[in-house]
Amino acid sequence: MLQSILGLIVFVGIATAFSKDRKNISWRFVAIGISMQFLVATLLLKFPFISHGFSFLNKGVILIQGVTDRSSQFLFGYLSGGAAPFAMASPENGFIVAFRVLPLIVVVSAISALLFHWRIIPIIVGLLGRTLQKTLKLSGDLSLGSAATVFFGTIEAPLLIRSYLRTMSRADLFALISCSMATVSGSVMVLYSSVLTGVIPNPLTHLLVASIMSVPAALLLARVLIPQTSSGDSHDSNYNLKSPYSSSFDAISKGISEGMNMVLGIIGTILVFFALIYLANEVLGAIYPALSLESLAGTILRPLMWLTGISWEESHAAGKLMGTKIILNEFVAYLEFSKLGTSFSEHSKLVLSYALCGFANLGSVGIIVGGLSSIIPERKSELTSLTVLSLLSGNLATLMTAAVVGLLS
Repeated sequence: MLQSILGLIVFVGIATAFSKDRKNISWRFVAIGISMQFLVATLLLKFPFISHGFSFLNKGVILIQGVTDRSSQFLFGYLSGGAAPFAMASPENGFIVAFRVLPLIVVVSAISALLFHWRIIPIIVGLLGRTLQKTLKLSGDLSLGSAATVFFGTIEAPLLIRSYLRTMSRADLFALISCSMATVSGSVMVLYSSVLTGVIPNPLTHLLVASIMSVPAALLLARVLIPQTSSGDSHDSNYNLKSPYSSSFDAISKGISEGMNMVLGIIGTILVFFALIYLANEVLGAIYPALSLESLAGTILRPLMWLTGISWEESHAAGKLMGTKIILNEFVAYLEFSKLGTSFSEHSKLVLSYALCGFANLGSVGIIVGGLSSIIPERKSELTSLTVLSLLSGNLATLMTAAVVGLLS
């Protein structure tokens, strides 16, 4: 227990050390954020019927993913998960990101534009804003965007409030990106839960709980790293923005165009980022065969994994998995985790599954910068610096979530 409590203190302490404005950190907000994590964890883990109540929201996301899959399969066939015209020797390698994930961005872009034109999103933003202004002092646009990250991906969630992105304060924009990094989308939860079947009980429920818990953690860490200042950041969001579209068809058309621009930016950025990672590993491997960015990160992260509640004997393997998640992505890490499941205790397996549950990796940096800069190109340099910093806040958030679960399990 003391191990995980120490972990929470250290994780917040690391964020404080990297804070851009320590004197304006609201420790009241930090205390509220940690309290919310414990409250959410207690409600969702100790009263399972509550977590099941969120399943209908996830079903909506899965529905959108399902119809997108059907549409993309019509275009790309088996590359998008359709029936293959031949026997698949390695079906586990059949998940192709370009044809299974990127089409969802275009669909969500069009849907969000339509919902904005119909005044649905502005109404939701207004309701959330007025509620959370009195509790966490968050703006409505940040409230909706951060909540959406529980079910949508790193680009799909910001898309829901894209009309507000241009005027978002620096602190709010960073908080939104941090939440995107600290969670995983509903569309991949099913995929990851299938990988974790047999490793932990009820994996889909745990992944959903992990994403919900990591939102308050990401918000508090974001406010520590880049505090909200009264002089530079206003909470008075304009919830009554007029629709920039002339009709529903115009909204869909422009949503499609913006979504396609994002996809092109994401493709180019992923190609370069992963090529640089593989190049660095080739150089390190030439120096020493067992050396890689993942192994180096694993060694560095070992103490942090111990602070989540994992035993020291298991922390090195856990650190390497966390390193794989940060350098490559959480899907690769979960695949490795499923192979190493028997080498961890039941407690450590549960804690580790929460620690890995987030999009905070180098590839996501490219996805966010490439995607959002197509919407707000005038803030591209700012987006780059904030997204790189969100690697820290996103991973610290999932580690905090893992530590809280370590305390309660």
